[in-house]
This record gives sequence, structure tokens and C-alpha cells, in this order.
Amino acid sequence: MTSPFTPLRTGATLDDRRSALAAIMRSCLAVGHPPEVNLSLPRHGVTAPVLRQFAYDTDPTVRDRTLPVLFSDGSRPPPFPVGRLGGGPPAGTVPRDVEVNLGLGSLRHPEMDYLVALYAARNRDLNEQGNMACEENLAYQRAVELLSDPALAAGGLIRVFHTGLEPMVVGFYRGVVEILCRRRREGRPPTLNVQPYLLREAGTRNSLTPRSPGARIESYSPVDAWW
Repeated sequence: MTSPFTPLRTGATLDDRRSALAAIMRSCLAVGHPPEVNLSLPRHGVTAPVLRQFAYDTDPTVRDRTLPVLFSDGSRPPPFPVGRLGGGPPAGTVPRDVEVNLGLGSLRHPEMDYLVALYAARNRDLNEQGNMACEENLAYQRAVELLSDPALAAGGLIRVFHTGLEPMVVGFYRGVVEILCRRRREGRPPTLNVQPYLLREAGTRNSLTPRSPGARIESYSPVDAWW
């Protein structure tokens, strides 16, 4: 019998894999089948846009819910908040003088050092985590810390460059949801814009230069922003 999770890896196109994950998540929320969703199975280019889709979903079966999450090592992070950001005002004008290029994890693609100003987490810190849920929690904590910086009080553009490590992707955007919800409760304008960029070319660890694939913004595809 084919697992419902099989299309997450084998779908013919990226859109097919995203649609498959969205269907599994919606079924989990609506009828409890599956009872939890393994978010370490799909690639980050599937997971990040679908998490964003559900964070802004206003359907009653999704609104103000949490998605139970499982990882492949059997660890379980806190559930992911969905249906929290839809129905709000459109994105506001971002301050032009506050722009940051952020990598999720260091050393995964060393050439990214030429592109980003800092990383959400160091590779050494990630390696010290006991399981995938701990990696997710570290990413969550770092997202909350970074996006709570007083320099972002009036907003800003945070370009987030992805290369993989799915538990970190889940945790980072769980932190993004928390911060954006907090800003709304505080009455702040929607001027903090978190823009994911997904690597679409193979990286390299040889002869690293500013023209290496992972060092060029042209090697990444932007997807829908969070605000």
C-alpha cells in the first residue's frame, strides 16, 4: 500500500509536492488523519511555502489551530501555529535603510558567506542538539531573538536564504509566526517583511568565490513573504 507521504518526495513537479503536503496537512487538521505530519520528509522548497500558506489560511478548519508535527527520528517539536496571520492588513512599506541577508545555518553551503550578513544558527550549535526536535527549537529561539531586535522595531526586510535542514526551517518559521503575531497585538504596522529565498542550483565546496552558485542571489528563487 502506497504511503500518503510518498508524493512528498516523488511528485513530478515542485508544485505537485507542495500540493501533496498541503493535502496531508489539511486532512490532519480537518479529520485527524494522519494524526501528525512528518515535516522532515519533504524538502525545504516544499515545506517553507506550504507552512506560509497555512499560516495565512482563513478557513475555519485551519483558523487559530496548531499542526501536530513529527520528525523522522521520532522526535516531536511543539505543534506549528496555523491560521494566525490571514485576514490582516496588507504588507506595509518597509524602511529602506533596514535590510538584512540572513542564512539559516552556517557551513551547509560555505559560499553563502559571500551573500549573507549573519546566520540564524552556527553549524556547531546545530550539531550539539540531541535530535531533530532540538534543532527545530534552536531555530525557533534564534528567530525570536533576531526578529525581536530593537533595530527592527519600525520594520525591515529580512531575506532568508535556504539550502535545507528541514527541522530548522520549521522552527525558524514557527518563530516568525510568533513575532508577527506579537507585533500585531502591539499595534505595530506590518512593515517587518521576511522574504524566503530557496536555493535552486547545486552548491559547491570547491574554489569558493563570490561567483560560486550559492554566493549569488540569482541562484535563489524568492517565494511568498511573511509580514
